[in-house]
Amino acid sequence: MKSKLLFKKINQQNLFICLLIIAFICFSNIIFGGFSKDIFLKILNSLSGCVGLCFIVLLSRNYGNFKLSIQNGMSRKQFFKSKMFIIIFSAFLSSLFSFIITIIIYILDKSYLSSFYISNYFQFFNSYILNLIFMFIADFCMMLFLIVFFNMFGSLMSLFNRMVKLYIYLLLISLTVSFFIGIAHEGFYEYFVRIMDNLHVVSIFKFISGFNTIDIDQRHSLANANPINAILTLLISSSILSCISYKITKLQQVNR
Repeated sequence: MKSKLLFKKINQQNLFICLLIIAFICFSNIIFGGFSKDIFLKILNSLSGCVGLCFIVLLSRNYGNFKLSIQNGMSRKQFFKSKMFIIIFSAFLSSLFSFIITIIIYILDKSYLSSFYISNYFQFFNSYILNLIFMFIADFCMMLFLIVFFNMFGSLMSLFNRMVKLYIYLLLISLTVSFFIGIAHEGFYEYFVRIMDNLHVVSIFKFISGFNTIDIDQRHSLANANPINAILTLLISSSILSCISYKITKLQQVNR
């Protein structure tokens, strides 16, 4: 019963925040841009990404929900199960929302559509219905992977105090900035490419993404990469991250 109440409470909070963000995006675009078909399609295009990002951020803030569950007498195992149900439900809801928006834009004006799946995978199956079904499945698996990853990272960060977390964030930012500055220099770029070639990164990427079925240089015109490879990769990765997240959950403590 406690698990159901936690599930309901967190989902209500997250849905309320998502609705507020949707309302803010719609009203701000209408107020500053007026209302037209062009504005309407641009709003729709931005909403799916914003809602997905909203769920990712909300569910990465793991400590508050963990503290609430422990204070209400839930075990770590019960909390983890509830958390995974919330993650799966949120990924499904976000994917369904994105799928509906994609279909609406596809019907109204394809030129406004920005879909990685349609650009690269949509002609893999001969059946239009199958293409639509796998588009939804692929989007769901991607959202599931992203939410699980950032939730796991948020759980990991909750094990450290504020000072250590600050050092970790600064280190990650520094490494990221240094990498992008370095990649702009020809010598570092050539060295990086050589390492990637030695590790066969391109071949591995083509296999796990399904791009091994197409000519990458002409993917925009062929659009028939194999989505099953990508879906399986995302599901396996999500399962591994979930196991890591469970191990971290067992180590979590409520701060005094």
